[in-house]
Amino acid sequence: MEKIDLIYFYDWFDKYVKTFLDKDTFINENIKLKEEHTKRVCDNANMISRDIKINEHDKNIAEIAALFHDIGRFEQFKKYKTFNDKISENHALLGIKVLKQEKVLSNLKEEDQKCIFKAIENHNLFKLEKDLDEKSSLFSKIIRDADKLDIYKVVTDYYKEPEDKKNTAIEHDLPNTKGYSSEFMVDIMNGKNSSNKYIKNRNDMRLIKLTWIFDINYNISLKQIINKKYIEKTFEVLPRTEEMDKMKEILFKYINEKIN
Repeated sequence: MEKIDLIYFYDWFDKYVKTFLDKDTFINENIKLKEEHTKRVCDNANMISRDIKINEHDKNIAEIAALFHDIGRFEQFKKYKTFNDKISENHALLGIKVLKQEKVLSNLKEEDQKCIFKAIENHNLFKLEKDLDEKSSLFSKIIRDADKLDIYKVVTDYYKEPEDKKNTAIEHDLPNTKGYSSEFMVDIMNGKNSSNKYIKNRNDMRLIKLTWIFDINYNISLKQIINKKYIEKTFEVLPRTEEMDKMKEILFKYINEKIN
């Protein structure tokens, strides 16, 4: 099995990201946000790979997929000034286009390239694509978990920011209105991942991330969610109601049953 030069891919990534830095503070802040997010997703992918004990080659492929899972975000933000795919374009497909145009993965075996492209394509889908081959499914699951774990970190850190420091790119320009869409409560009660078509305000954006818990693939990821207190930190910025208490109880019960 050939040795994979991870340093080459990290060097390419770093040089590519630098081309998007600008005099505009808002642009730089968001480019940096995604750059740092990417590095942490790589760390998360490595943590998961170690825990599930995959071989060194597969661990490297998972790390490369993690490194490039959001490579389309930089072009997306440069062009549209948003990370909202609904009003711009699918950042996963944009990223695959960039990697193919630049021939970034050309020194890897074709089978490995296909697995990486599939993992990128699937990382932001509502549900994992059906009929994936075993390796593509493995890498897609690792990246989906690794990505979600860092999004939890980013948003729960962000929730502490004062109102005058809010970032519209993270908030997706959603209104800070009261209440929330009942569909999220129904889905949590039924142990289901929710669709973003129900999102109408910031509370909805917070709730949908809690429904992701039902789409987590590995116990190590669920343990991280518990250890980092992402559920508690999210409920702190949601309305205090009996319904919210019930949702919190269901989420903790689900995780405890999975990991114990």
